[in-house]
Amino acid sequence: MIDGNANQLLSLIPNATGTYSRFELTSTEADSVKSICQYALFYIYQAAKDITKSATNDTEKNDYLNKAKEQLIKGDNYLSFVNYNGKDDSDANRELYSKAASAYALAQAYAKMAWNDPNTLSCDYDGNKAAY
Repeated sequence: MIDGNANQLLSLIPNATGTYSRFELTSTEADSVKSICQYALFYIYQAAKDITKSATNDTEKNDYLNKAKEQLIKGDNYLSFVNYNGKDDSDANRELYSKAASAYALAQAYAKMAWNDPNTLSCDYDGNKAAY
């Protein structure tokens, strides 16, 4: 799956390159949402590792990392309600799964903004290095 896009206009997050969420479609909503969460955790870990290794204190990257963590907790809270409601196929639980998936996808996007991901495209369509 493509990890990024050089065009900032494609992103829903201001000043960010367009990024794609990574997840695996499975036979149940719970497992699909779990995969989105696992990738969010991975990206958050990588971003935290990069920030920790950095010699400078980049407040912008720290802010994005904190936003990623907030979205991760938000997704966990939605899943807690699913567990509270019981794991049935009700519309209420489907709505909670979709809200959790959205929160985890946002967590991935914010974490990628904090992480110096070597796989993210950082050039324009003509191959010139981008200035962001």
